[in-house]
Amino acid sequence: MIDIIYPWRMIKLHDYLMGRRGLSLLFFTLISTSTMAQQQLYLDTLDLSLAETGYGMTRSKRSVDGNPLAIGGQKFERGIGCHANSALRLKLDGKATQFSAMVGIDDEVEDGRASVIFKLVGDGKTLWESPVMDGGEKPLAVKQDLRGIEMLTLLVNDANDGNRYDHADWAEAKVSYEGAAPEITGNQIVLEMAASTLAFELRGEKLYQSYFGTRLARVQDSQEKGGFAYPTYWDENRGEHAISLVQADGKISLDLHYRSHIRKDLNENQTELVFTMMDPEYPVEVNLHYLVSKRENVVERWAVVRNLGEGDVVIHHAASGFLSLESDKFYLTSITGQQNGEAYIKEELLKNGIKEVRVVTGARTSQLAQPGFILAMDHPAEEERGEVIIGALAWSGNWRMRFESKGDTQLSAQFGYDPHMSRYRLSKGERLETPRLILSHSNQGKGEATRNLHRWALAYGVRDGDQPRRILLNSWEGAYFTFDDELIKRMITDAAKTGIELFVLDDGWFGRKYPRDHDRAGLGDWMVNTAKLKGGVQGLIDHSKKEGIDFGIWVEPEMVNPKSELYEKHPEWVITLPKRHQRLQRSQLILDLTNPAVQDYIFDFMDDLLGKHPGISYIKWDCNRTISDPGSNYLSADRQEHLWIDYVKGYYSVLDRITKKYPKVVFQACGSGGGRVDYGNMKYHHEYWVSDNTDARERVLMQWSISHLFPAIASAAHVTESPNHYTGRETSIKYRFDVAMMGRLGFELRPERVPEKDMEFSKKALEIYKDIRPVVQLGDLYRLRSPFKTKMASLMYVLEGEEAPTEALFFAFTTEKNLLDAHAPVKLAGLDPSARYKLTEINMVDANKPMTKMHGKEFGGDYLMSKGISLPWRTGDYQSVVIRLEELATK
Repeated sequence: MIDIIYPWRMIKLHDYLMGRRGLSLLFFTLISTSTMAQQQLYLDTLDLSLAETGYGMTRSKRSVDGNPLAIGGQKFERGIGCHANSALRLKLDGKATQFSAMVGIDDEVEDGRASVIFKLVGDGKTLWESPVMDGGEKPLAVKQDLRGIEMLTLLVNDANDGNRYDHADWAEAKVSYEGAAPEITGNQIVLEMAASTLAFELRGEKLYQSYFGTRLARVQDSQEKGGFAYPTYWDENRGEHAISLVQADGKISLDLHYRSHIRKDLNENQTELVFTMMDPEYPVEVNLHYLVSKRENVVERWAVVRNLGEGDVVIHHAASGFLSLESDKFYLTSITGQQNGEAYIKEELLKNGIKEVRVVTGARTSQLAQPGFILAMDHPAEEERGEVIIGALAWSGNWRMRFESKGDTQLSAQFGYDPHMSRYRLSKGERLETPRLILSHSNQGKGEATRNLHRWALAYGVRDGDQPRRILLNSWEGAYFTFDDELIKRMITDAAKTGIELFVLDDGWFGRKYPRDHDRAGLGDWMVNTAKLKGGVQGLIDHSKKEGIDFGIWVEPEMVNPKSELYEKHPEWVITLPKRHQRLQRSQLILDLTNPAVQDYIFDFMDDLLGKHPGISYIKWDCNRTISDPGSNYLSADRQEHLWIDYVKGYYSVLDRITKKYPKVVFQACGSGGGRVDYGNMKYHHEYWVSDNTDARERVLMQWSISHLFPAIASAAHVTESPNHYTGRETSIKYRFDVAMMGRLGFELRPERVPEKDMEFSKKALEIYKDIRPVVQLGDLYRLRSPFKTKMASLMYVLEGEEAPTEALFFAFTTEKNLLDAHAPVKLAGLDPSARYKLTEINMVDANKPMTKMHGKEFGGDYLMSKGISLPWRTGDYQSVVIRLEELATK
């Protein structure tokens, strides 16, 4: 048997002689195969306009200055000339066999004035690297095996002494290949959305985010410099950087080089781009993820850090995302507050220096500030005009947003978990995934940016975001801890008669040895207090079913009272610091969710509760304290600082298990009011509680503010008693109802205490809300007049039906009223200017006394958007009006 050997394959002659096509086919095949093996591509035949170069342009058969190629006195007819730092990328698709060239400094540069390093990188790995080459040196021959390589990059770097005069030549550069010829590829990687573009640029082995803005016909037209996509201290030693860590040798050192990227179409609307970055000297890998939702113009970005080495590395901080922006001015909108006043929007001009917005409470981390922002360029943010970037972190733990303004025109911003006391140790093979940062860009103001984010939330960010929510009655302000079977059953019956669809039993239903009759005992003991509820939870479920209403219940799984059976049995399960006295909040401690045993305990009792009571269709999950004493009995001594991150991971893990087993149960996120309002929670919850402060006037301000980040379907808003239990303010039933109708409508009162006249109003308004519920919960939001700039608030929701006519709802409220106050007509938005609409006031106290003269009449969309609706407010504070707009069929 004879073997014929080629550079990369061995052919058995016997195999061909035994073939049916005979010897002629054998020789044809051998000649054809040999010819394919010998094909060569000189790089000087390619379109070199796609190559990067540090100065001038990469030239074919000429030096960068246009002279014939010459290295060390030797002249060359073929090859390319460039200038450090330069890069040329070739798509090989695994079909190439060898690269060869003669490299060196071109003779047009005087000896001693230039020094460079040549480098070949294949699929992100260094294949060959020259020593430092100086001017006047003889050419260096390169021959490199390329078998199996998909992408080859030719690099010329300065020798760490600057790139002045670094004229470099790849003389006689050619690739041997089989099949399709190699192609030169550009240095841009682009993600397109319906109205936005996100572009990256490779410069040598560094990755830059070069553009994030309005969609361009040719992204190559952009002249923006951009900045490092994920800078390290090595990249930005005089400014902000996205990541820092300590290597196993104790050095604070990280230099991330681009290695490869992959693009995956997840579905017809979503594409994910993942860059792999590596340190050339240390075994650390960082994957940068970018997931775009095209219709919604939203990009999610996050990072995954991996330790591939033997020794431990310690991450000091790792951002979810990093932005480098340039504009005349930057205005930052943030949403801050406190308990019972969680969400108040404010805007400020970013001046030279660093601005941070952060929360470090460990749990309940959206109460003092929202993990979201709006950045407006050039001038303060406007609703329907100007360039803005809106963003939110999907994270329920400590978080930070950090902005560094440099000379007013340049801004770097990073977002992620807060690194304070959160050094994270990775042993071999371990990884840390950062929270997701959700971003949207708009050139049409913060209103359009908000609608982008809301549409994304309905599709991907909020659990079951396309399913309208039920109207509920929560027992808390109607009963607090003092109730029994009889009272709760009366409330259920009254709720059903009113037209309410769901009853939720709040705190106080559990505990036997330590009954939950107040907040000082029983928490953690999730057995029914049969002294209060003689028929148990099932008795209330049965009564609800009889009355034709659904049933839900309150839990606080992460917490425990020291006066509880759980704490007596497992004191080691709480987060506490040894040798320090325990500091209680609301008379309770917090369980250590970094501990798998604690996670299993929470899952088991929730599984038991829901499994034994399939009639529970709603869970209010509360969290009434923060982490004040960060000590874990489970984590090892060298990983105590993992607590802040691993607690959240444990919390998510429990929620993931429960919600997957009980996918039809609706979950609400509550944290002493608005302490759990973030997109990390919304993955597992259907809605959030804005604030324990249910005062309608203050809710106008809070719901207005939170609407910048979250859609109405996720925002729980309740009609409560008057005077309000928190503020003592008295408001009309209409005002309270109209305010609550701006979100997921609910009640928090004892129906039997509601005046008969108010109850009749509520029954009628409830039926109206059921009819217009999809408009509020699924429609597009247009904010029209801000309560932070005037003494009134106005907004509208527009729902465009695919087959049905468009419907809209217009809301307006006064926050106070002085005798001489005058308000200009409110111009509407989001309508079809060519369509006509019928206007109907709803929730009128007196059907014969509408607020406006437009009630019951028809108007064109053009008029309503250009001239608007006049509101002749009457005397007295806290007035409101709601108008329904129905598109009329074209005649």
